[in-house]
Amino acid sequence: MKITKTLALFLLTTLILQSCKETSKTDSSEGAITTSNTAVDANDKQAFINKYNVYVDVWNSVSPSIERSYSLIMNNLDDTGRPFNKRDNYFISKPLSARSIEKLKAVIDENPEIPELDEIGKELAASFTALETPLEKLSDYYKAQSYLDDDFKTSVTLYPTVMENMTAYLQASDALGKALKEIDERLLDEELKNYKDNGYDILYTRGMLLKTIKEQTAVLRGIEYDAYESIDFDSFDAKLKEVVALHSQFKELSKNVPQLKKELNISIPARLTLFNSAVDKFVRESRNLKKLATNAKSYARMKSTVESMGINFANESHIKVFKAAEDVINQSNNMR
Repeated sequence: MKITKTLALFLLTTLILQSCKETSKTDSSEGAITTSNTAVDANDKQAFINKYNVYVDVWNSVSPSIERSYSLIMNNLDDTGRPFNKRDNYFISKPLSARSIEKLKAVIDENPEIPELDEIGKELAASFTALETPLEKLSDYYKAQSYLDDDFKTSVTLYPTVMENMTAYLQASDALGKALKEIDERLLDEELKNYKDNGYDILYTRGMLLKTIKEQTAVLRGIEYDAYESIDFDSFDAKLKEVVALHSQFKELSKNVPQLKKELNISIPARLTLFNSAVDKFVRESRNLKKLATNAKSYARMKSTVESMGINFANESHIKVFKAAEDVINQSNNMR
């Protein structure tokens, strides 16, 4: 089974929440956004966002963990559950972020219903629950080198259950990613049109900036630290240029203080500075990644560092780009 992940999801809920807040504070004669002008609408949107974000959290935290385990099993074990080659040590990672699945179980049947997601959510929860214990046992088995005692018999026993439920989870996860992408794009496009139609240029530019960052980082989804040569840097660089241009436009528009207060109503001015700093850092990390990937000596040193100490000890990496992008989103959400 081929597992493909091409989407880097970030939470753009600020666009929806901001429009709710604006409609409650702006009179229609002043060109207000009028699609959500009641407390009930605002509460419904907030409930939708809260539930939607749980699904996004599963996609961002649980699915990559299961993909990693799947990759390790496929690279190390044959279809009987025995290793392709006998070695002194093997590593099969455990599933992470079970707490995210517990949150999912708690909201699946809550209102509002999200038809595109709720049935998928049930499949994800069921398959993860069935997978968690046998995968943990398989991971612990190889970590403890228990195969030296039983000649891999336990691995052979656990393998069918692990693969059945892992395959079920990944198929559901693939459907989740597609559904989230469609919803995310629809919501964002609706809000961007809303801003543009009503002359909210600062909000529109910020929304386009966030959308472009998401598009830029999409080419990094699922990439491994030792496979940077497969990154489409033509697309990456083109989107980065758009990010820089949109950020310059956003900063220029933000100099109009009355309009800035009207659109964003920033209660703490420093939050605008923090947002701009976060975008600047994202640009730096993006350029650092390109520089690293195109310098053979630097890239070799980075891979050596990761192999001995872990990805978090690398000065430049795709993870740094993702974290910088997430900080942009967080600072955007705080900018109200």
